[in-house]
Amino acid sequence: MTTKIRMFILAVVLCLPFVSKAQFTPTASTTLTVNLSALSGIELNAAGLNPTLNYLASSDYTNGVTVSQTAALSAFSTSPYSITIHASGQLVNTTNSSNTIPVGDVTVTPSLAASNSAITITPQAIPVSAGSALKLIASTAGTILQNFNLAYSTVGAPTTDFINKLTGAYTTTIVYAITNP
Repeated sequence: MTTKIRMFILAVVLCLPFVSKAQFTPTASTTLTVNLSALSGIELNAAGLNPTLNYLASSDYTNGVTVSQTAALSAFSTSPYSITIHASGQLVNTTNSSNTIPVGDVTVTPSLAASNSAITITPQAIPVSAGSALKLIASTAGTILQNFNLAYSTVGAPTTDFINKLTGAYTTTIVYAITNP
């Protein structure tokens, strides 16, 4: 016998005990784990950036102005949540900061872009400061992606807050915040 054949026979003999002891069963099991994290967040969509209330006619001063934004705000949460609103300060004239308009003259009214019975919406006059933030939206359940329309309005605000003011832009920063109770 040649050396190659002897080595082949030896390799086969050494492997036989391992092959012959293999045992297979009709079932097998393992544990699958899915880890969930608590997540929530909001985003102002492009449609919800920089709302502007333009006073262009005498009727605007008499009746107020409204601007509506479709799908302006999106919310995602794995549990029930609330969204609050507040402003960083009064509406201030961009050229003369001593001229202001009360930011509370502006009411924000959310509406649902798609129906969701777990959500309650409450129009709010915009409060000044985080300490006075008001609940605008409340959901009793988490949502994957819920879009909200936002309408900003001065309808019903005192006319005197808008007359005898410097012309030009008055601005403030509006802050929306999501919390999980």
